[in-house]
Amino acid sequence: MDFHVSFRHFQKSSAVVERAEKRARRLCERFDPAGQVRAVFDTDGPGYRLDLTARLRGEHLAARGRDHDVYRLVDDVFNRLARQAMRLHDRQTAAVV
Repeated sequence: MDFHVSFRHFQKSSAVVERAEKRARRLCERFDPAGQVRAVFDTDGPGYRLDLTARLRGEHLAARGRDHDVYRLVDDVFNRLARQAMRLHDRQTAAVV
């Protein structure tokens, strides 16, 4: 798994990086151990924004979100990406059968 995280306009937090890395690792273990995940955290007015991109099973997936709680934001956006990965998995396995 290749994971890269960057922060724009606010301080890097090891707890946020750890949480995002844990979710990325879980996502890649489930769908593509050789997957790549990129996370960009940014401020959005009084809250936060997260843009995720992933390359899983040869496909590009993207999800983004905004929230005032950065930890809830990480969970929500990774859940969106996991749903996309599940749909991709279902499409690819249905095409084989």
